[in-house]
Amino acid sequence: ARETVDYNSSIIRYLENSIWQRSLTDGRSLQPDVLYIPHLVPPHTLLLNPVNCVMTKFIRPATNKVRCPICCVCVSCIYFDIYFFLL
Repeated sequence: ARETVDYNSSIIRYLENSIWQRSLTDGRSLQPDVLYIPHLVPPHTLLLNPVNCVMTKFIRPATNKVRCPICCVCVSCIYFDIYFFLL
């Protein structure tokens, strides 16, 4: 069974922050701590800060049934882990 992900709180926080934000550089930054999870906003609001996506994990090679190498890179974006598969 799949769990439903509720994005309403982060969208509402984004809208509240955008009311008081004068320019794109006035945005608040998140700290890498569990206490800042309630302050999460949608990922498209954090595009101007390059520190939000830092390669923190090693590349691990894998092989599929055809024996083609697949390099998996794990990118840590604040609290999200995104996996990119490179052929």
